Amino acid sequence: MTVHSAPTDLLRSWLNPLSAAQKMANHPEVAYFCAEYGLAEGLPFYAGGLGILAGDVVKAAADEDFPMVGVGLFYHGKRDRQVVDPDGWQHYVPYEFDPEGQGFTEVMLPDGTPWRTTLHLDGDEVHVFALARHLSEHVTVYFLETDRPINPPHIRELTSAPYWGDERMQLQQQFVLGAGGIRLLRDLDLMPEVFHLNEGRPAVLVWELAEWLQETLGHDGCRAIQEARERIVYTNHTLVRAGNLSYPWDLVERFVEPWAQALGMPTSALLECGIDDHEDRFGITEFGLAMSRIASGVSERHTELCREQWPEFSWVNITNGVHFPTWQRQELVMDDLTDAEIWRAHQDAKKELVDEAARRTGIMYDPERLVLGWARRITGYKRLDSLFVDVERLRSILSRVDRPVQLVVAGKAHPGDQQAKEHLQEIIRIFQNELSGHALFIPNYDMELARYLVSGVDIWLNTPVDGREACGTSGMKAAANGVLQASVADGWVAEVDITDIGWTLEPENPGEHIMNLLDGEWADLFWQRDAAGVPKAWIQRMRASQQLAKSFSATRMLREYQEKLYTSTV
Repeated sequence: MTVHSAPTDLLRSWLNPLSAAQKMANHPEVAYFCAEYGLAEGLPFYAGGLGILAGDVVKAAADEDFPMVGVGLFYHGKRDRQVVDPDGWQHYVPYEFDPEGQGFTEVMLPDGTPWRTTLHLDGDEVHVFALARHLSEHVTVYFLETDRPINPPHIRELTSAPYWGDERMQLQQQFVLGAGGIRLLRDLDLMPEVFHLNEGRPAVLVWELAEWLQETLGHDGCRAIQEARERIVYTNHTLVRAGNLSYPWDLVERFVEPWAQALGMPTSALLECGIDDHEDRFGITEFGLAMSRIASGVSERHTELCREQWPEFSWVNITNGVHFPTWQRQELVMDDLTDAEIWRAHQDAKKELVDEAARRTGIMYDPERLVLGWARRITGYKRLDSLFVDVERLRSILSRVDRPVQLVVAGKAHPGDQQAKEHLQEIIRIFQNELSGHALFIPNYDMELARYLVSGVDIWLNTPVDGREACGTSGMKAAANGVLQASVADGWVAEVDITDIGWTLEPENPGEHIMNLLDGEWADLFWQRDAAGVPKAWIQRMRASQQLAKSFSATRMLREYQEKLYTSTV
């Protein structure tokens, strides 16, 4: 396979600036496709950091009045809320919410009937509907769903929760998102210049897009797919094997058969770019990359590793950013605050986290303690268990009377990750026994809790296996609130010098390094106060952290998308 070529003359014409008339008609320049969106608190549309990033992207577009349409899936929250039983075992329970009360409207056709399309997926007739949430004059996110009475129960379940079900159900979800999304945009006359795939699940849209191009431009199937590819760009996220999904070849062939017939091509020709490098299966990451004219990684190191793993594709780096209006407390914008005012605002944030933790767990702790926060997906490579290499030593450090420390942990294990659930259970057992009183697990890590955590702890811990953290945007959010970083030099942290701002952890033994820092530098720096009780040296680092975070905004990320992805001629 060769490196992707420059755009065709036709694409260059598509990428020319929109006319004023087109912009006034709210015609999008970009359609952003993602299987999950962390759009707002109380919406069960995301499973983790991928969705939170997607939400930040479309909110940044709304802030900047950049013409973009988002496309996702409308999950109904049936497996959304994490609860932990007394034995420390994780379960998921339903979450009910009111779509209309959250600002969603049914997508209607000009004749006043609800928009609907029907997909024929491996013997199932799938009726797809859509709801919309308008973020600004030029930014709307459309959410596709199947949970309607016209569909049988197993089809209604497709949009019950992110990534739910067996391989067949997951593929059906992806076709609802990709093929259904293209049909929606087409019927609403919103076909844009660029289609941005936020990882591989929406990549099947290429066949529906090619079918539209075949009809409108008169191309044969092969040329239509090539033209579709020139309009698609891709952002890769995880390098972890489990996050780059693959499916049995014969199953995917059955799904793609209707598009092969429409394009007049054999199914093998439609699928040949998706051969998994590790096994004879159809890999959605490989396929998504092959069907895109250019791809981006999400941090400099991650992009380098992507180039090493998939050297046949064109790569650019666009380090992730975060939506400051969502994640930064305005009371903690430090530019014009005195040290005393910063410390007072930080203490207020710490107290609010204590109150939220008590509301969720019934357990209080003293916010005057040095508070360490670890919050993200519970999975092996993120190494939460590295904090507990010597539980007895950790207990003695956390429970010192003169310099007490509080450890706060939050995160969800994927429902299908048995090993992660077992690790979480063992850690909760440690919290209930050896570390009782100084370590707290807060269940149901969601956007609401995350907002409290990224401003209400003193140090943000990040302990991944070196080279496995794609970016680590939670650390950016914490830094934006003046929370100091203690991280392995991976993801975005590898791009900056945090020597005088935070601490770079030893990649092989981060837990032991954390205990050494707690035993010395952290305690000395945190408890060194002036006559008014203000830790001046600590606040100096807080100020520097917030200054550093300014380089990692979603606004900057969106601008780089426009410069490096959407109008690139690579």
